[in-house]
Amino acid sequence: MGNLTKDKIYVIFDCHRFLKEDIPNRYNKEVLYVCGFFCPEGPYKKECYECDCSNFTKTGNYDPSCRNCHGVGKCEYETSAPPAFNLCNTSARALLRSIGKETDDLRGRVTPAEASVLIRRVLLVLNSEKKIKSYVYPTQVTSYEGGPILIECGLDTQRVYRMLRSLIVLLRQGVENGWEVCWY
Repeated sequence: MGNLTKDKIYVIFDCHRFLKEDIPNRYNKEVLYVCGFFCPEGPYKKECYECDCSNFTKTGNYDPSCRNCHGVGKCEYETSAPPAFNLCNTSARALLRSIGKETDDLRGRVTPAEASVLIRRVLLVLNSEKKIKSYVYPTQVTSYEGGPILIECGLDTQRVYRMLRSLIVLLRQGVENGWEVCWY
């Protein structure tokens, strides 16, 4: 699980909008275990969001030393034009297990031909309420004596459905455009 240090709260959750390295900055928390699903061969687009560094200055102005916006107030970053998404490792493992991709290191890729097979597997899971419910788990809070608190935000039925639907969209993009679909 890595080096968990005392006096920190670790939050494990699924992130969507922010880059992996931005999450610890934005929430002043350390985020563990994030796995991204994407098409590396697909095109990229620029996205922008308003920086919240002004919330932490005495004047309410944007902070020139902010590593995200450099005092401008807007943060730009490149993101995959095909519908990429990120999951915490626990959710990523559940998603991959549901389609028969057992993995310990959470690194993998499928060709467009393999993606066609995975689409059928995802559809089978989506049509089985029993299978969907087998991946649901509640929020878990673990306190280590004299150490950190670990919060894992759980996975509900609707989230499982959304993850599977997101995966289908990504896999279809890969098949239609001849792109590999990767996760790590």
